[in-house]
Amino acid sequence: MKNSLLKTIKKGLNSVLSLAFISIAVTACFDGYAGGSSDDEGIIAISNKSVAGVSQKGPFMKGSTVTVQELTGKTLTQTGKSFKGTIKSNKGDFVINNINLKSQYAILEATGYYRSEIVNYDKELPSSGMITLRALTDLSNRNTVNINILTHLEFDRVMYLVEKGLSLQEAKNQAEAEIFNAFGIHGEFASPEDLDIFREGEGNAALLAISILMLNEFSEAEFTEFAANFAADIETDGTWDNDSSKARLAGWAKNHDRSLSGIREDIEEWDLGPVPNFEKYVRNFWYMIFGFEECGAEQEGLMSAIKNDSLCEIFFTKQEEEYYSRTIWVCDPSERFVCRNGVWDEASEFESDFFGTGKIKGGEDGEIFVGVKTGSYYVYDDSLKKWVLKFAIEDDEDLIYVPRFAYANLLTMGVGCTLKRNGEMRISQEGEYRICKDSYWKTATELEIDTYGEPCSTETEGAVVLGAATSSNKYYCSRGKWISMTNGWNWAVPQELRLNPDIVYDSITDERDGRVYKTVKIGNQTWMAEDLSYTDATETRILNNNFLCVDSMRYIWDYKSNIDYPGGMYFIADSFSTDVRGCAYTWMAAINSIKLEKDADNPLVGNLKTTCALASRRVQGICPDGWHLPNNDEWSELITAVGGVETAGKALKSQTGWNKKSNGSDDFGFSALPVGWSNERAYGGGSADAASKGGERAFFWSISENVEDCTKTYYIVLNTGNSIFLYGDDKSNRNLSKAIRCVKD
Repeated sequence: MKNSLLKTIKKGLNSVLSLAFISIAVTACFDGYAGGSSDDEGIIAISNKSVAGVSQKGPFMKGSTVTVQELTGKTLTQTGKSFKGTIKSNKGDFVINNINLKSQYAILEATGYYRSEIVNYDKELPSSGMITLRALTDLSNRNTVNINILTHLEFDRVMYLVEKGLSLQEAKNQAEAEIFNAFGIHGEFASPEDLDIFREGEGNAALLAISILMLNEFSEAEFTEFAANFAADIETDGTWDNDSSKARLAGWAKNHDRSLSGIREDIEEWDLGPVPNFEKYVRNFWYMIFGFEECGAEQEGLMSAIKNDSLCEIFFTKQEEEYYSRTIWVCDPSERFVCRNGVWDEASEFESDFFGTGKIKGGEDGEIFVGVKTGSYYVYDDSLKKWVLKFAIEDDEDLIYVPRFAYANLLTMGVGCTLKRNGEMRISQEGEYRICKDSYWKTATELEIDTYGEPCSTETEGAVVLGAATSSNKYYCSRGKWISMTNGWNWAVPQELRLNPDIVYDSITDERDGRVYKTVKIGNQTWMAEDLSYTDATETRILNNNFLCVDSMRYIWDYKSNIDYPGGMYFIADSFSTDVRGCAYTWMAAINSIKLEKDADNPLVGNLKTTCALASRRVQGICPDGWHLPNNDEWSELITAVGGVETAGKALKSQTGWNKKSNGSDDFGFSALPVGWSNERAYGGGSADAASKGGERAFFWSISENVEDCTKTYYIVLNTGNSIFLYGDDKSNRNLSKAIRCVKD
């Protein structure tokens, strides 16, 4: 003002009246609060002024305090005079009335709880601690002052510049530009005192971005300390020199880049106004610190490593609890980033593993590639036209996703298992046969080795082949799969194929039902070479509810126990037809007790279940005419004829179908099949259920009774051993069912 007046004087206002008037005017201007000396020029007193605004970190909570503190006009020191107010609502808004100051310069200071922009607090819940933010302002032409992180951070720098001779406005303009520059933000923005995080506009977006970056995961005490250190850092030279602090904020921003959308959603839920586009300024900051270039349309798909490698040597220790702290590394030098849709996005492990190799576009089918970053193993599948992750590895001893055997097999095979190679067999470096199956090299089974290269399809249904590696093994083609005839029982293999191919069999026809049975002569006896399958309960009433037979349809059962079936349950996994014949009968059905009791020539009287009535007679039972049930003596004659008790089991068992590699030699063509008849429920008739899995036992009735206890009778047992056994059991046990081999009269 003084300079303006002096210019007027120099323009020639020379009259005494005019000079007197000017003198009076100047004197009047510096009267009262403004003072009267030349030191008070430009100082404007503030009278009965109202100041409004918003106080934001996130917005301060209702009841937080706001003070206007008077400053001297020349030195900007506090006089001790202040005016207090409070935040009116959770929007952070305030109004302070009747403000009277000696100068237009003042500090506005807000202290209280606030809503965090990062943690999704409930609308009514504050932060866990209080903070203080302040703003240095000139109230001469201003009725609104917003208090925020920018007004707070610039304070010390502005005071320093004023002390060096700049006007307050010049100091504020310079300090604000320097703070924006520290965060990589450039542009012409409104004064921080006019910015609001709930309004559109670039300046408001920049304010919100810096506010979020400065808070990251700090507690209120840590935030206050960090802000103070930042202000002190830029105070004298206007530059942020602490690379460690920059790295800390940039590292947090990088790690939480994908969380920015969640932060936006949380702030929008407050419903306090539009949320500006803060994300780009957060991203630009950490892009700048990590050394990334622009991510635009021309860079789409470009992958980049971290350019500022030294950042990855910086770490921090964060105290979580009294006795617990964690180490936070700013970055991992092996991290890679991809430019996607205008944003540097963290590359997947797959992308990182192929970075700089030139391999990501393809390879040869089965080619193995070890990832650059993770050391994971990939195989190129030409059918899929892509690399397939096989083993994700954290270290040499920790394998993820797959069993260790599969990892080892891949390394020793030297080529991956792909769709094209499915079913392919190779010999590993250790000399083991392995087959490509279910995407992995697995140790080949004996069946797979023996049948490799042998076609099994609908065209070759029923084919039988000898094992390529083990010529003693036989395999049967059923429904497109090879089934071992040698190692274990399977109902799909026809009964005819279980007979000894080197034996010349005879046969009989049962006139009752027309069934034809193979027969064989062993020593002086002629035996059926198949189990009896007679089931006419109308003609032979004793069969009603007293037999159990193999049906033409068999079921393969499996067991489930998972989240859907927590208690577990059996279910039918598959089914198929079979021509394996044979029935199991109770003892009363086997002897045809009704016929014996009503025999016209020699009826048996008394209870057959408790008396020994059969010792002196031949019993036809339910055998065809001309054939009868064998007794212990006849079984003994057979056993003697085939070599004795110790080896009779092996000699009588079929050459295939027995489990545990316990097949017989079937030297005489008896061909005992391990159909599994045991103490199963026989009454009820009908078909054998899933309990008859077969493979380990064969049971045959003897008609002999135990003379010491006539309630007992005998049966013959063949199992996985070489010998043969004779056991006794209760005649009346309706759960005791055995097969029948008839011997010729």
